[in-house]
Amino acid sequence: MKYLNKAKRAGRLATAAALAGLSTTGFSGEFFTGPVTAAEACLFPCEMPHPLTISGRFGEDYAEGQADLLIPLGGVSDSGFAPYAHLAYNQNDYGDKTLAAGLGLRHINYDLNSVLGFNVHGIFHEDRNGNRYDQLGLGFDIFHGSGIDIHGNYAFNLSDERRHTFRTTSQQQVATDFDRVTGHTEIHEDPYAIENRIEQYCATFNDIEEVSRVTTYDISRFFQQYSQAREGGDISAYFPIAALKRPSFVPGGKGGKQMIPVDSGCNIPMLKGSVGGYHYDGYDGGFTGWKAGLHAFLAPGLTVGVEYYDDQELYGENWLGTVAVSVPVQHIFNPREFARNLFKAPTHCATNDYLASRLYAGSPKMIRPLIDTSAPVEDLSQQTITKTNVQDTVTGTRRDLVSEKTEILKDDLVFVNNGAAVGNGIAAGHASGDGTAENPFDTIQAATESVDNQADKTAMVYVQNSGSAYSEIVNVGSGTTAAANTSMIESIGYITSAKGIDGKGGLVFGGNTAEVEVDGGFNFLNAYPGPYTLQSAMVSGFTINGNGNTVPPAAAGGGYPFAPPSPFVPYPDGAGIFSGNVSELIVECNTIDGTPGSGIVYNNWNGQTDGNLVIRDNVITGAGVANGYDAISIQTSEAGTLVDATIVNNTIDTTGLDGIFIQSLNGSSFASSSGNFAGNSIANVPGDGISFYADGGSTILVQPTGFGTNTYSGIGGSNTSQTPTGGSTITVSP
Repeated sequence: MKYLNKAKRAGRLATAAALAGLSTTGFSGEFFTGPVTAAEACLFPCEMPHPLTISGRFGEDYAEGQADLLIPLGGVSDSGFAPYAHLAYNQNDYGDKTLAAGLGLRHINYDLNSVLGFNVHGIFHEDRNGNRYDQLGLGFDIFHGSGIDIHGNYAFNLSDERRHTFRTTSQQQVATDFDRVTGHTEIHEDPYAIENRIEQYCATFNDIEEVSRVTTYDISRFFQQYSQAREGGDISAYFPIAALKRPSFVPGGKGGKQMIPVDSGCNIPMLKGSVGGYHYDGYDGGFTGWKAGLHAFLAPGLTVGVEYYDDQELYGENWLGTVAVSVPVQHIFNPREFARNLFKAPTHCATNDYLASRLYAGSPKMIRPLIDTSAPVEDLSQQTITKTNVQDTVTGTRRDLVSEKTEILKDDLVFVNNGAAVGNGIAAGHASGDGTAENPFDTIQAATESVDNQADKTAMVYVQNSGSAYSEIVNVGSGTTAAANTSMIESIGYITSAKGIDGKGGLVFGGNTAEVEVDGGFNFLNAYPGPYTLQSAMVSGFTINGNGNTVPPAAAGGGYPFAPPSPFVPYPDGAGIFSGNVSELIVECNTIDGTPGSGIVYNNWNGQTDGNLVIRDNVITGAGVANGYDAISIQTSEAGTLVDATIVNNTIDTTGLDGIFIQSLNGSSFASSSGNFAGNSIANVPGDGISFYADGGSTILVQPTGFGTNTYSGIGGSNTSQTPTGGSTITVSP
């Protein structure tokens, strides 16, 4: 319905002012004082709202309360303008507090059937951390006579962004897996004979623990970030959904002082809906969304509802419940009137008199700013990391191969075995053997003669003890009966299974048998006048009984295939080990028993250079008893040559003459360094224990250290004797 009558329009303004408790001075038009008809009942404005509204929003994890006080300023002007002041306070359950103060102006326009309003506010916010943010808020309100309301608000920032610094401490655990070497294990297999050598497989392993380590660190981190209130706003439209009819009360009766109910069909909105949208800026680009609500007017002045927000950032969740109560503070000092009017206002009518009540009606306004915080930026220069704990857990163990190698313990060996195969790789020997472990010779002499065919003419003969004696005289060199097959040998040695060959890891090849028995002996002889090919010989680990051992065959007019020096005592009976014109001889760890001649003979005769002689750890018994020979006989006779001898720890018992006989002739020399002629035990000899004889300007020198450790018992002559003749010298300090 459109009202164009100016008098009636002025009357409506005056009525609105009167019901608001304001002066009507300045209003033109007619004021209704008499009874009204039912048709005119809705022309009168409904009751004005109370100035104070207390409202709240609440959700599952959020709650806030707000108080709004709207204060009219000066009344309604002739042209329908109504100024007012607005104060509001908001606080949520997080401790954020907001105060807003502003001014507004509304205008009632019956031509448009609307109340139009504009407002401006200062908004002052303090968050839970004590940070202050100020904004300027602008808003508008449109109330339409149909019951549709439109409200909009926008907030501008007045405060600069805030800089915040903070430090965090955390604990971080870092898991790593690694291997830890706890030791080393060496694996050694038993030494084994193969081809012409003795090998041993050796491997080295690292003992590994598989470790899972958890390291704990305390990390202190320094951050800075910025915050500011979001600029932005919202707009909402409210529209009636359901309404009730109730009578209107209009002035009438005598003097117009009675309120007469008139059932004129005023529509009272009891349920309203709302829709709207919003947009707010921010560091993250801001957000835009929509909102909707449903609001029920349970009683005049009491409203409840439910609202939905597209973004949780507004309130922390999407769904919120609402409640609002209009409080009659004007009756605060009159409890009776306060209680009577608490839920009485406002009254809504669907016609033009509804507009007048909207001049000072509250409008929905979210005054709490939305605070936006930038992502924190870490200052790495202030970060501290402290290791606080290291815990290791062994998850497994293993062994890793580091290296493997086949060690060669002995090389250039010629194997001899006159018995069955041995478990260490030495097979049964044969007359047709080739000297390898897989096909050994069955005699020592055959093994010896094979050396003559080797390229380097040097070898070591390994003789296996099979339990059976080797009945043979082993001849080596150009001065022996085997000259044709041994004259080119330069160096040869004889070892046996009686003496072990040390390997790695405490393992030994051989060493687990008795000495190898030889029924015969060994002859090493270079023929005079040469060539003196055989330079070195060694015998170790044998039992030699001398049966059948004889000296080399006699030559015409001589008895030896060379011209011996004079004086010279020939050896018509066999020696256990005989060496003539061989520079180096080593005889060790042998048992020589019952030889017809001397147990050991070493002669450095014509054409020889200096010699080296080692006789140690031998047991010589019954040597030359029947034929009057010494146990050990040593002779040097090449002028200007020196034999350096080591004679230690030998046991001599029962001989045919002296225990040890040493003779130097024709300007030759014999010497033994300190400690190298010691520890010998000599017993039961008819001659001297140790006899020294020098002639023809020869020299015998035995340095004193250790010589006194030789022991004597049952000596027929002297323990030691010295016979220098022909300008010779003998120096021995017993």
